[in-house]
Amino acid sequence: MSNYISRRGGIGQIFDTEANSIAQDLGKKVTKERLALMKEYLLLSQWEDPVEFKYDKPIIQHNDHKMTAAENSSFAVFLTDYDPINEVYRVISGHDLGRTYEDCVLRFIIKGATGDIEKIKAGITRYKRKLLDANVLPKGLVEKFSKQLQKTQ
Repeated sequence: MSNYISRRGGIGQIFDTEANSIAQDLGKKVTKERLALMKEYLLLSQWEDPVEFKYDKPIIQHNDHKMTAAENSSFAVFLTDYDPINEVYRVISGHDLGRTYEDCVLRFIIKGATGDIEKIKAGITRYKRKLLDANVLPKGLVEKFSKQLQKTQ
């Protein structure tokens, strides 16, 4: 046993390694929760000032070799080109990246957002109230959000 402790750098090093491992696991959990909350926020934003269009071309599936319920994505990503003369964007193609790549893109997009989980939750609650007050939500979401907000009061 003493040889094992010596090879691992002593008791202090073992505790330090264990503490770092626990902190790293906690950080991953917070990152996953933050990402899930930011996805919820982004999905809510579609109701405030929607830009809708019909896209008749096929959506290209990426990561389709491992498409499972866990890999299903929430968003489609559209590749566009900007025409500075007419000041419009033209959609070139639509992509379903799969959850793994989508999460990577979203982490990049939200990297400047707060890391404080409680602030994000409070912001989502305020946003839901704002959307309810603006009367822009479909009936089903009005009922769902009204119930959720009653629980937070």
